[in-house]
Amino acid sequence: MFSAKNNPLLRPGPFLKSIRARLTGLYLALLAITLSIFCAILYQVFVRNHQQEFDYALYNHGVDVAQSFSVDFSGEYNFNQNALIAREKVFPFSLGKSFVQIVSLEGVVVYRSPNLGNKYLPLSTSEWQAAFDRGFVYRTLPTAEMNEIARGSDDYRQITYLAHTESKPLFILQIAVPMNLLEREADSLLFFFLMGIPITLLLAGVGGLYLANKALEPVRGVILKAEQLNPSNLSERLPEHGTDDEIRQLTVTLNGLLGRIERAFESHEHFIADASHQLKTPLAILRGELDVFRSRPRTAEEMDAFVDSASQELRHMSRLMDDLLLLAKMEAGSGSLTVRDVRLDEILLEIISRFEVLAKKKGVAIKFHLEDLTAGNQADDFVVKGDPDLLQSMFRNLVDNAIKYSPENSPIEVRVINEAYRVVTQIHDLGPEISPDQAERLFRRYERGNLLVSKVSGTGLGLPIARRIAEMHGGNISILLDNPPGKAFQVEMKKV
Repeated sequence: MFSAKNNPLLRPGPFLKSIRARLTGLYLALLAITLSIFCAILYQVFVRNHQQEFDYALYNHGVDVAQSFSVDFSGEYNFNQNALIAREKVFPFSLGKSFVQIVSLEGVVVYRSPNLGNKYLPLSTSEWQAAFDRGFVYRTLPTAEMNEIARGSDDYRQITYLAHTESKPLFILQIAVPMNLLEREADSLLFFFLMGIPITLLLAGVGGLYLANKALEPVRGVILKAEQLNPSNLSERLPEHGTDDEIRQLTVTLNGLLGRIERAFESHEHFIADASHQLKTPLAILRGELDVFRSRPRTAEEMDAFVDSASQELRHMSRLMDDLLLLAKMEAGSGSLTVRDVRLDEILLEIISRFEVLAKKKGVAIKFHLEDLTAGNQADDFVVKGDPDLLQSMFRNLVDNAIKYSPENSPIEVRVINEAYRVVTQIHDLGPEISPDQAERLFRRYERGNLLVSKVSGTGLGLPIARRIAEMHGGNISILLDNPPGKAFQVEMKKV
């Protein structure tokens, strides 16, 4: 009986080993890597673009600040803060936290914003040269360096700008502004990514697990059904869902396997039942003869007669077992065909030569005819695709049947007809005529009709085996009743 406790797919313990968990984990790993790479690139692009916008705003701020300076008659620089405010040029930089310094072309600091006190903004030789070469140069002042100038935890961005106007002499303007706005925006984006990625992965994991469960739901149905299968209900099949995907293909394949297993079981059961039933009579006869033989002393002639009778029964049982095994293998599908081009005329000639001695004992003459209804000289004359051993077994059973039921001193005609798309073989004998109802029953197991059963030995399996072999090769066997006297077996085989 099925229960979730003994089903590894439904137990909570091996969840991490299940396909759904591994698929979800793989999906989350790929998603996490993709999101991380995407967010890292997006963060870098965001910081770079905002840095460029920040520097551009700082440059414009430097131009506005430079235009807000005036020089009095004594050569001192005065900063007109009200002019900046009136033109609304302060944003996005706070004048209270910004530092301004003017350096003359002689390298002398001629102006410092009041919040600098007695401190100076750094100006290296390379910055001085770059300002003269390009007109401006940027520099990031880290917190450790700015601690000497301003108390706080902000980095500063400094522009060194070569100011030149028509009414004022050239000078170097330095402005250092805090980068807290840029850093806050970058930190906010980073915080959003650090919080958003886990939440996204959590939601994606739940959704992925749900989708994996839905995708594998047919598999659970197959497992539940497979748990219920046993030798008593092998005719049942696994459920096949409507979507034509890999799971359906797997289910169809497993159902095909179940069909083959069912046929093998049935063949096994039939073989056991047939063997036990068919061996009862010869074993009973042999046991009875042994009991009679042991009842009193026997002469040499009686001993020879007993040995001949026992040998005959043993040969009958041996042939019966061979026929049962061959039929069981063919019905189970385990008898694989060794298919190649086979000439039926050659096979029949070989079989006729083997039965020549047996036929002569009854005075039966086997006549062989070949008829070619095609144009002739074709490469596929009388050639079919098949297993030569099985085809020999089929025709051997048919010829043997014809000899057994033929009257003494009567002919048997074997006719092979080559047509355009098939080869037809007819085996005609003058044995007792049969009715149409009997003709079809003769191909059933152990069915021998009324054809002198008591006088002719046989297992009743030759014709069923012959028909099964013909069907395995895509052919057919029938009994012709429209050409009395006697009967004729007709075998139709497709050509190559």
